Amino acid sequence: MDGSAEQAIRDRWDAYVRITLAKDVEGWASFWTPDARMLEPGMDLSGDDVLAFAKEFFESGGEVFSLDVESFEIFVHGDVAYQIGQYDEIFQAAGEDRMNVKNYFFARWEKQPDDVWKMSRFMAGPREGLAGS
Repeated sequence: MDGSAEQAIRDRWDAYVRITLAKDVEGWASFWTPDARMLEPGMDLSGDDVLAFAKEFFESGGEVFSLDVESFEIFVHGDVAYQIGQYDEIFQAAGEDRMNVKNYFFARWEKQPDDVWKMSRFMAGPREGLAGS
């Protein structure tokens, strides 16, 4: 296992959280590959739609108040890595109620020619089951 790659991905997450909390749209976009795909409950975004989502969210007054990420496993295979973990996020979109989300996630990272790791796939789902199930 490549410990330096694992640490680089953990460091990227720390930077991603700081940039997200700072509402830095361009910085946020720099964490994604051009062909990125984001799948979360109620969300299926690909490519340019990922950046468009962030721009709309932040420029309309949306805010992320906290984002705590915990990584369970990172599997590195050359220039690709797979990460499994969970996150707790408190955010509010413009004109909506504040939300507290607790999700599991799976991320696929790709090492770029400049040795920077970027996410190409991100999939998340709730840690708690649906009411009544």
